[in-house]
Order: sequence, then structure tokens, then C-alpha cells
Amino acid sequence: MDEATKVTTKKMSKTQREAEESKRESSDLLTTLLAKSPSPKFDESVKVMELRTNRRRVEKD
Repeated sequence: MDEATKVTTKKMSKTQREAEESKRESSDLLTTLLAKSPSPKFDESVKVMELRTNRRRVEKD
């Protein structure tokens, strides 16, 4: 592998990591916002979303 390919690959993996982190942060933020709402339907949807998110994280590992 030449130097340019190594740098590009390194940048891509860094961008992917940043994308994963921002996705996780936004889902945590959404959960926090929904958790503050008084509606029981929202509470239920938050639980479902958390289960889905946790399932996705487990599948990735």
C-alpha cells in the first residue's frame, strides 16, 4: 500500500468513528428529550427505541 492510500484509509476510519459517536450522541439526546415528556406513549416509544438501540449495539459487537 502506498502512502496516499494509507492516509486515505486512516481518514475514512476516523470519519466513520466520528459518525458513530455523533449518531450515539444524537440517540442519547433524543432519548433524554423524550424521557422528559409526560406522555405515557412517549415513555413507551423511548423504551422501544432504547431496546432497538441496545440490540443494534450488541449485534455490532
